[in-house]
Amino acid sequence: MNAPPAGILGEILDRGADRKLLREELYRQAAECYDRAGLVRDAAECLRHSGRAVEAGGRYENLGLYERACACYTEAGEYGRAREVCEKWGERAKTGAAADRISHALWLSSLLRLQGVEEARARQLLASARSDLEAAVSEKNRNAGYRGRLWEMLGACGARLKRWDLVSLGYESALSCYGDSAAEDRSRAAREYLALSETNRLLRRNLEERIREWEEGTATLRPAKQTADI
Repeated sequence: MNAPPAGILGEILDRGADRKLLREELYRQAAECYDRAGLVRDAAECLRHSGRAVEAGGRYENLGLYERACACYTEAGEYGRAREVCEKWGERAKTGAAADRISHALWLSSLLRLQGVEEARARQLLASARSDLEAAVSEKNRNAGYRGRLWEMLGACGARLKRWDLVSLGYESALSCYGDSAAEDRSRAAREYLALSETNRLLRRNLEERIREWEEGTATLRPAKQTADI
């Protein structure tokens, strides 16, 4: 006969195995293990998934991982704090790689709109990021993975703003860029896109079929071309 589970996990299981509580507790315990091992970044990610996004954001901020910090604070509804980090990130992004500048502009545009401030600046930032993104993905020396990740940034921006046109354009373009040469990234991006399409039953069915066909090596479906306004 199995011994009864002990501690907080036991209490959760005894209450009917609430999956959310169980998941958060497992991540909390994982965070403690990573902390003891000195793996600060892994601990922060586990805290994020344990329902302690603000604490995770603080850790990422201290590590200089500003994009992850912005994501954590935004998940917690702390848009002001996320924007403060984003402005700090901007100083570094000015002299960084094109992908970092594009990601920063998309994040700052999102946060301004989520706060309902500086609408004109938010529009300008989004337009500039779109222009820089399209120029970057057109560079001949860029591989499929790089181009796909840039398009995913636009899709993620659309998700933050609840703008399906940007979500669709970003993820469909990313899937097209990845193709068979970056099948693992394509599958990951498709599943993220699928998770965002909860209310679109036709798209969910189409994505599920595409994922299945890719995995079986029998792809025949072709998505329609996507466009989006600023």
